[in-house]
Amino acid sequence: MSSAVPIVVVGVAAVGLARRFASWRLTIAALGIALLAAGLLHSISEGTSVELFHTVTASPYYGITFLIAAAAITFIPFGVASVGDGTHPGYVWLAAARNGMLLIAVWSFGVGFSQIAMAATQFGIVPWGDALVLAVLAILFGILAVVGVRSLSLRYFSLDPRPSREVGLGVCLGLLVLMIARLVVQSAMYGEIYYSAWIFDLAMAMLVVLVALALTVSPAVRKLYAGVQLFASATTVTAAIPNLGQPVRPSGRALEAADPRTPAAVLFEIASSSPELRPAIAANPSTYDDLVTWL
Repeated sequence: MSSAVPIVVVGVAAVGLARRFASWRLTIAALGIALLAAGLLHSISEGTSVELFHTVTASPYYGITFLIAAAAITFIPFGVASVGDGTHPGYVWLAAARNGMLLIAVWSFGVGFSQIAMAATQFGIVPWGDALVLAVLAILFGILAVVGVRSLSLRYFSLDPRPSREVGLGVCLGLLVLMIARLVVQSAMYGEIYYSAWIFDLAMAMLVVLVALALTVSPAVRKLYAGVQLFASATTVTAAIPNLGQPVRPSGRALEAADPRTPAAVLFEIASSSPELRPAIAANPSTYDDLVTWL
């Protein structure tokens, strides 16, 4: 069951790459960077070797080197068709950050359930009570990561579909604190007999940091949120609504202008007939390039 956890994580990433290449290749690149950094940290301990990426108690993790290679391969243009579809690059980066949160959630729930299985069968290297503590911590990671996935989703029924970065960064901070706490607790439980931090334990903590960097440092995301200061105010397209600063219930036409599911022809018709909704149309990730240029 423990072996199944990283396999499921890789499976989710592979399916995502096949369906949404542009964003998932960024996520896989981040996963590769996190695994490489985790492997280098892992190699500091005596009894481990950086070229094998193995632990004291387990066989060499040859598969991790393939994951790192896959992260590099996703950026080799070997005949892959163009993935540009008119979507603002900032939305691609937001989707990549959301994918990273999804991988963290899958890993966390998998680790939690595997710890519960170890406690139930008394198969693990720690007492069943300690295993349950680690399981609870891992499941808390998973719940918080799901909150992160939801917080980074596009707001389809708002004048501004951009998610709040502040909430996403708050989730990242909470995850990082909890993960560090888990590593400390796990280290105390395992003592000096076994290596207490597996490569994926370290890699997921580093993936949280990379998600936070994508939300704050990425030029595409910074451009997408141009004029919106972090922690200054909620992200709203105030230019699209009259009576600035007052609570306004958006009309059905306004919601349609911001909805990524609205057909291109309808978006053009709204842009032509309702100039006050043009900022919302420009922020819509489904608005095609020519219409943005016209706006």
